Amino acid sequence: MNGPCMNETDLNAVRDKPLRSRLRNGFMPGTAALFPSGIGAPHMWSAARAAALLVLAAALSCSGCGKQRAPAVWAVTMVPLAETGEFQDKLERALRQQMPGVPFTFERKTALGDEAKLAGILKEADKRRAAVLVAIGADAAVAAYKETSRVPVVFCKVPYPKAYGLHVPRSGLAPTACLQEEAPMRVYGDELRKIRPDWKDAAIVLPKGYLGGEAEAAAFSAAFTGEFGGTVHIMPIDAKTCAQLMDVVSVYNMIASRNVSIYYAISDGNLAKYLGMLVRQCTARGIPVIGGGQSVIDLGGVLAAVPDPDAEAAQCARLVGRILEGETCTNENVEAYIVLKGSTAAGQPAEEGTDSTGVQ
Repeated sequence: MNGPCMNETDLNAVRDKPLRSRLRNGFMPGTAALFPSGIGAPHMWSAARAAALLVLAAALSCSGCGKQRAPAVWAVTMVPLAETGEFQDKLERALRQQMPGVPFTFERKTALGDEAKLAGILKEADKRRAAVLVAIGADAAVAAYKETSRVPVVFCKVPYPKAYGLHVPRSGLAPTACLQEEAPMRVYGDELRKIRPDWKDAAIVLPKGYLGGEAEAAAFSAAFTGEFGGTVHIMPIDAKTCAQLMDVVSVYNMIASRNVSIYYAISDGNLAKYLGMLVRQCTARGIPVIGGGQSVIDLGGVLAAVPDPDAEAAQCARLVGRILEGETCTNENVEAYIVLKGSTAAGQPAEEGTDSTGVQ
């Protein structure tokens, strides 16, 4: 397109408007005639959206304005885990499939477990380096909620996000949208009964101060006792002790001494370092392990109900796309879950593969 370029004053004004608002109002000086009726008009927007976004990219990258300024989506994590890396890949693919021909950049950011580094990433994003920030995992999400004000944020892959207040809009600040993940606990009761009908007490090891874990433990306790009776023993452990791998045997002895019939795994970075040893010890003594996601299944766990990764990425991409287009987004519940199965308590293989029935 050979239209006039924006000067720096015009460009700063443009950046302070939502993307769709820029397009609707004829964002570039001298180009109002391109959209005589307003591209945001209901009868024009659907057909003109892709072309209008291309106009925006051309304006923001024209030779007189310096470097390209296509909207940037930052996907930020605290720790570069394999599962978060896979989610970032799925999210980018979903975005490009849902927004064909729409120019944007997708950048993966990780703090490598460093809180100061995470704060620096968020500070840069809040300087309008990012058009949308996707905060993946509890650590990144809580920090983004507290430490950003100008960049819109989508929170995802945070179990029980209401425990952190992520569902509450930030008054007067850039908008947020939260994918609310709460495991469908009824699935565990249904699936455990297929293995055997009589389960006794259960146990959960819970890092102190892990708010999402506390909510998850309470939800499992209510579901388990309602289905099978008995008691769920929730055993708090200091997070520092967990991280230093000092109390694996003591934890297992606490479980065994209470004669529990099942162990529910809480997914948390502090537990991950010794979870494998704990799962193996429980399995060796005939105490099946459920929950915890794919990592627990890989270690020998029996059963886990988790968000469908493809559906979750697509759902997150829709929220990001709406924000890029200037729409108002609201929180959404994760739409679909799948049931992962390993080996049963009796050592017999369960159904092969993954039950992808889309548990609601």
